Amino acid sequence: MIAVLVLILVVAVAGLTMIVIQTLTLGIPPMPSTRSMRAAIRDAVEGAMREMVCGDGPAAAPRIVELGCGWGGLARMLARTFGDSRVHAVERSVAPYLWCTAVRALFPLPNLVIERTDLLTIRIESPSVVVAYLSPAHMSALGERLPHTGDIVLVSCAFALPGHTPSRVIALHDLYRTPVYVYTFGWGARS
Repeated sequence: MIAVLVLILVVAVAGLTMIVIQTLTLGIPPMPSTRSMRAAIRDAVEGAMREMVCGDGPAAAPRIVELGCGWGGLARMLARTFGDSRVHAVERSVAPYLWCTAVRALFPLPNLVIERTDLLTIRIESPSVVVAYLSPAHMSALGERLPHTGDIVLVSCAFALPGHTPSRVIALHDLYRTPVYVYTFGWGARS
């Protein structure tokens, strides 16, 4: 019994140490999204998907890319909600990535892919709905890399995309009135 408790303590300390080191290295901690954030993002993605599939956009279900998926709660919810779309979740930090991978192994979703890589190296193809809950520095770097052609919608929680005007902003009903920004590139571009 004591050996099990010691093992749990060692794993917990190692995990916390890894999270602290990766937070200092990457410049942002793995932050879970709240229930209200997930609901607002789901609604924004649903609206974007409806416009892309039914409007002037492509006929096929767009791919959903979550950049910086953290602990994976939002990615799993998106995969369950949008079963016809491939959900590509990207996380660079080791501890959250291992958690996401373990949860996916226990509760598989066939349309969910989790990849451990730098979010700025991901190729964003058209049509895609990109979801991000990043830092201002990461949003700035993403803005420089994001293709501004093709059918792409960016849904960003809390942080704006510098140099671009969102097509709409959703204010959450939380303490901070956290904004969710929606940017449209390509077929319905208003940015």
